[in-house]
Amino acid sequence: MYAVNNDRYFTDGRLRNGYQGGDLRLFPGWNPRGKTATVRMPGWWNTQDYTWSEDEFVVSTHTGNVVWPMIALLNYYRKTGGGQYLEAALTLGEWTENETRDDRCAGGYTGGYAGWEKSASNPGGQEKLLYKATEHNIDIYAAFMLLYEETGDRKWEERALHARGFVESMWNDEGEYFWTGTLDDGCTINKNPNKLGSPNIPVDIQAWAVMAMESYYPALNWAEGNAYIEDHGFKGFDFNNDRDGVWFEGTAQMAVAYQITGETGKSDIYISELREAMTSATNNNGKGIVAACHDGVTTGFGWEYLSRVHVGATAWYIFAEEGYNPYWGRRTGVTPVKSDGRDGTGKGGCLITAAAYDSPLYSGLKVLRDFRDDYLLTNPPGRVLTRFYYKVSPAIAIQIRNHETLRAVIRRGLVFVLCVINHPLYVLVGSGIFIVFVFWRKREKSRRTRGFEASASSR
Repeated sequence: MYAVNNDRYFTDGRLRNGYQGGDLRLFPGWNPRGKTATVRMPGWWNTQDYTWSEDEFVVSTHTGNVVWPMIALLNYYRKTGGGQYLEAALTLGEWTENETRDDRCAGGYTGGYAGWEKSASNPGGQEKLLYKATEHNIDIYAAFMLLYEETGDRKWEERALHARGFVESMWNDEGEYFWTGTLDDGCTINKNPNKLGSPNIPVDIQAWAVMAMESYYPALNWAEGNAYIEDHGFKGFDFNNDRDGVWFEGTAQMAVAYQITGETGKSDIYISELREAMTSATNNNGKGIVAACHDGVTTGFGWEYLSRVHVGATAWYIFAEEGYNPYWGRRTGVTPVKSDGRDGTGKGGCLITAAAYDSPLYSGLKVLRDFRDDYLLTNPPGRVLTRFYYKVSPAIAIQIRNHETLRAVIRRGLVFVLCVINHPLYVLVGSGIFIVFVFWRKREKSRRTRGFEASASSR
């Protein structure tokens, strides 16, 4: 919260990618740009040219690193109250909307800003990052839905759906996994290769989608088939699909996702591996979790993980151990993740996905999502209908999962809906023929009735 309002340069409510540990407030007498008590940025004194040096990544602002603090603030606010936490989250949310919203192709939100603020040596200032990341938009969807729930302001719901629409556009129906995101043009899917030469696909977004949206359980199967690895005595998941080492942060994320899908046996296996890593992985300290089972675990993005104690890996291990979904601030075994309109009861989710899952109809969900985005969300009545659907969907989804008869009925209805969307002309002609037939039968019945009455009166 302090960093939101006390940047050394910006006043628009953004956060940097990193700050110095300890007290955030800069020491007395250090007044960058004439501002006092600003946040401390990490760096080092360069003894060769007697200058203060900083890391470009740390001073940058990536969208996901703005949104995760939003999620933390909102979940803390829901537990303890305190309007200042909600206000800080709103500030971060408005920055995300104003600075990163994008309407190219499938919409969504861009990656943020890179580099240093404007100065005499850097007159251009920060560079806007035009790519769109699936992981950022998953985070935004959850954060904006939380803001909608806490404020009741419909604009946050619309913004959440704008992010979710992009995420869903990144779903690969054939491979049943999420693409990384787009290139700088905001449209072309990022298929840059990993070190094996195949498109680089991260594991985290597969697990995060299950946590935030519940609708994409098959993504976990993709992770099992393409990122599972046994290395240096540990079982787990690599960061991506080149399988060159166990990435413990992602392994913990998969454990949380398995709890949500009800696959607790799998979750327990990986939690056990994480417990073992705490005390036996290279460079362990017996307290936290190292990032990877060995140095040099690649990501496909130009940076690597080392076997060093890591805050992110440790935090996700705690979430897995506690059975906690950090997106919605709830225990996975009590209130698993829900889609829009989460009602706080039972399992929740999308009723269409619940009905179609594990059936041939599942491949038709993209048609329904496209219809929602291209037609329903482009007009007021359609948006009202969409909001109503997301309001009633979670409770119905619970019943669908527990009653095969209801699931079968909904599936039959989905067959008809998909026929209407895919073959509207055939449906229109068929409906016309049916209406003509009904009208003819009614007319014939009326004629016969009149004939019978005339015959009876003549007798």
